[in-house]
Amino acid sequence: MIHPYLLLDLPSKLKEETSDCHAALEDRMRPYLETAVDAPGYARLLKLFFGFYAPLEQAIETHLSAQHLNDLPQRRKASLILEDLNHLGESKEGIALCMQLPVMTTAAEAWGALYVLEGSTLGGRSISRMIRAHFPGAPLRFFEGYGKDTGPYWLRFQEALRQFGRSNDPAPLIRTANETFQCFDLWIQTIR
Repeated sequence: MIHPYLLLDLPSKLKEETSDCHAALEDRMRPYLETAVDAPGYARLLKLFFGFYAPLEQAIETHLSAQHLNDLPQRRKASLILEDLNHLGESKEGIALCMQLPVMTTAAEAWGALYVLEGSTLGGRSISRMIRAHFPGAPLRFFEGYGKDTGPYWLRFQEALRQFGRSNDPAPLIRTANETFQCFDLWIQTIR
């Protein structure tokens, strides 16, 4: 018997099932975005992201490899955050790293966490426009995502996700995507 979720488009199902946690995270993030109008405020925002992305990317790569997603190494974004921080004259020294990450013991759970990071590249484009309007000249490597290739990268990710979902139970993937949003939300509250 085919699992009922497999009859649906998995990326669409993930978006639907994570919408509440996603919205809560956006609300929590708003004060950081509103104060990213100069170098200190923007550096604070970047450090917040680095503290979550760096350990999460490592955890994801423990369970996913280029066999699962052939361009996985190009999808790492923590190094882009460091480039932006370096441009602002900041280093990674002393940046707190999140220790409360979503539980990941399988590839399905890693896909769920990666869904959140990859989806953030779409929102990052909007954030970069907002930052550029208030802080001209801000380094935006991280928030620009894949630049003009952001759309194609997202489409390739969705197709790989669909392929994975055709033969795997989506429940752990959905659970971990929600946990990823929730862990980032808790991280923001912790780091204040």
